[in-house]
Amino acid sequence: MKKICALCLVLVLTVLCLSGCAKPEKQILGKWNGEANILGVVTEYAFEFNEDGTGKMTTALDIGLATTYSISETQLDITTSVLGISSTKSYTYAFDKDTLTLTEIGTDTVIVLTKEK
Repeated sequence: MKKICALCLVLVLTVLCLSGCAKPEKQILGKWNGEANILGVVTEYAFEFNEDGTGKMTTALDIGLATTYSISETQLDITTSVLGISSTKSYTYAFDKDTLTLTEIGTDTVIVLTKEK
């Protein structure tokens, strides 16, 4: 009987641990604001990530660009289109509570964002 109780306890704890770990597809949803230091110039950014893979990126000049994105366990790809020309940037990412750090693959660009509440 003790073995059955112990097994049940382990199963319950496992389920609770797994339910507390949100998938990146859910963690990224919402509006994020922050900045990047690009070649010594600090630039403000705002990103919005929708559940359907669309979003919006707004730069310091208050220029809003429609985006699409895809996220995997290790990489975030953000595609923008201006005048019919598409450009995709790939990032590694890290979540720390309400902070999202994006590091552009192949460059030294790091964007640190805070989630809007």
